[in-house]
Amino acid sequence: MLHLDKTTTNPSTPEGNSFPTVSVVMPIYNAAPYLSAAINSIISQTFQDWELIVVDDGSTDNSLEIAQDLATYDKRIKAYACPHSGVATTANYAIAQANGQYVARMDADDIAFPQRLAKQLKYLQHHQDKVAVGGQCVVINEQGETTGRKIFPTTVSKIKEMMFYYYPLQQPSLMVNTALLPSDFIWYSSGLEAAEEHELLFKLLQFGEVVNMSDFLLFYRIHPQNTTKINPKRDFWQILKTRIKGVYHYKHLPSIKAVLFTFGQLLTVGLLPQKLIYPIYLKLRGLDH
Repeated sequence: MLHLDKTTTNPSTPEGNSFPTVSVVMPIYNAAPYLSAAINSIISQTFQDWELIVVDDGSTDNSLEIAQDLATYDKRIKAYACPHSGVATTANYAIAQANGQYVARMDADDIAFPQRLAKQLKYLQHHQDKVAVGGQCVVINEQGETTGRKIFPTTVSKIKEMMFYYYPLQQPSLMVNTALLPSDFIWYSSGLEAAEEHELLFKLLQFGEVVNMSDFLLFYRIHPQNTTKINPKRDFWQILKTRIKGVYHYKHLPSIKAVLFTFGQLLTVGLLPQKLIYPIYLKLRGLDH
């Protein structure tokens, strides 16, 4: 686990630049066991011109206190508290506080690779037609032990193909070039607690291409408190609703393969007991090690 050296002087933004280049936004909710490692992985980035905006969504553990303590020793970290309202509202609030042109999502239970921000920033600066970029993930468990990998498509065509049956990138690996977005862009819709990132992808594709780097950029943690484990049937219906909205509202045209895959998912989720859905998903994604 990474640890903050509290004796180190805080780096500042480059001279003449009053705003950071990258704003990392991190909604948190009852993430105390993993939060220090997540925040310290941003502090330890090779690229240092960033701000980290942490917003606590009414946690009942000491998540907020952990964030506030780390913010005391690194002024680039800004910790806020909100009444419990869900990840979409909390993430929107965090993004509203962002000052950087590039916004990177980060979850409170994951760990960023040290070169994550540097690699993604360089990629977006050299590919001005790309509105967002994700990356590959190493899967870890509660103890931080490696249990597998999540591999995502790296081309726009493959991402568009996959987005109608699997989410084709890991949301906490996402970095967005906000210069390509309108000033009134609404990131997340409330009421889609399990599908807010699915709709965001449809929205982003209206303003540029979205890709994944082939580099591994994130340790993605799977643990008993993952939101995807809590109510997978409800989550699937929300995701299905978002996919349908993607067709009629965002003009996404799925392939025949994608439609058939979704129909198969619909039958499987409808027939299986809820407790079996997430284990089967892990097996299909090769994450059941």
